[in-house]
Amino acid sequence: MKKKMMSVVLAGLMAVSLAACASAPAPAAADQSTSAAEVQTEEESSEATEDAAVEEGAAETVDLGPAVTIKMDNGLQPEAILNKCAEEVCARVAERSDGNITIVNYPADQLGNGGERAAAFVAGDLDITFNASSAFDSYNPKGTVLNAFFMFKDWDHYVKMTESPIYDDIIGALEESINGHYLGYVYYATRNTISTREIKTVDDMAGLKFRVPNEPMPIEAVTAIGAAATPMAISEVYTSLQNGTVEATENGAMELTTRAFEEVAPYFAYTRHQIQTFNWLMSDNCYQRLTPAQYELIQEVITEVADEYNQISQDAEKEKEEYLKSKITVNEVDTAAFMEAVESTYDSHDDDWGDGTWEAIRALAD
Repeated sequence: MKKKMMSVVLAGLMAVSLAACASAPAPAAADQSTSAAEVQTEEESSEATEDAAVEEGAAETVDLGPAVTIKMDNGLQPEAILNKCAEEVCARVAERSDGNITIVNYPADQLGNGGERAAAFVAGDLDITFNASSAFDSYNPKGTVLNAFFMFKDWDHYVKMTESPIYDDIIGALEESINGHYLGYVYYATRNTISTREIKTVDDMAGLKFRVPNEPMPIEAVTAIGAAATPMAISEVYTSLQNGTVEATENGAMELTTRAFEEVAPYFAYTRHQIQTFNWLMSDNCYQRLTPAQYELIQEVITEVADEYNQISQDAEKEKEEYLKSKITVNEVDTAAFMEAVESTYDSHDDDWGDGTWEAIRALAD
């Protein structure tokens, strides 16, 4: 190619030299030289573009294996931020896999209540569950430390814990106890208290009829701070606050306002007693049906979407807290006395959590 091009250039120079004066060849040679370089560059660019296209085409045609359909449950209402997070996972997995992987999301307890769905998952009858870790506390007592009231100072403290060997041990025990595979977590809520009586100090909790989920950790914690723990389904709380059956409940601002509890409970206290996440877990039955490429794609999408929704969820929560401030009385409280009262119960869990575990978690906040 280069020899042929040079011959063309030389022939052109001779022709120009004969037809024009002696000063003309230099510019002509420069022009022809530039043209040759441009041609060579264009050829190299074209080859590079073709190579890139081949590589891109190869990436797009990766064989994921036989098409699969996966069932995923959650107990959230359709309009909830984290249900939208779940739907985003479904949409991106379908798009990235070009329809090879279909995840069907079933929100709002369509597949049963929390306990029923947890049992179905452990039995291998549910593919992916998207739920709070407390749903599996009865299967994995080691994980109850994540749900202990006043264990975490703030979200940064919680994240730091998830990057530690402590969390690795908890997740390992969880996977073993439920025969599943952990895929990731996303921020759900910082839980606070809403009530029909004003709460400013721990003394205001004395005798307060406090609704809690029917789980050991919240019952124990609420009792420790002097309130009367009242286990109850969340669907019954609005009416119960209205008629005085209970005087307080707790949750993140998103859930409190979604259920309009501010209409029947005019006081909100920043107790910040629990930092809570939702977790994706895949049953081993589902895992065995997938090719490595399919599993990797699902894992990548969940990690990506969770990273985005960690911020989206927190921003939405702040907006709802501002809404509550415009509707009812909101109090900051000194949580030191609350923490001290609940901390007195921690040592009784050493057999489950491991001796020194809660102290190590607390130390991560420093």
